[in-house]
Amino acid sequence: MKSKTSTSIQLETLLLSLGYELYPSKGPQRVFENRKFGAIQLLPPLGKEPYARIEHLMTLRRVSVEMGIVDEPTFEELLDKARQQQTESVASHNVA
Repeated sequence: MKSKTSTSIQLETLLLSLGYELYPSKGPQRVFENRKFGAIQLLPPLGKEPYARIEHLMTLRRVSVEMGIVDEPTFEELLDKARQQQTESVASHNVA
């Protein structure tokens, strides 16, 4: 995995491109689920940490590859695309 820094919003963009959806949560965390593959990812509240933690990115990569959501080269391509996206999140604005 490349050692570039990703923002929290870019990580969210990556999750959405991998088929995850953002669901409401009773706690402060953001809950993303890919129902097709039975995968769940938890992230801190948006805005609390502007940069994504490397452990969240590593976990997303590992889960996505091991569960067959995406292969490693495609994951890296999607990550690069997410890093090029603007920093406005669509999903966080749509969840109450």
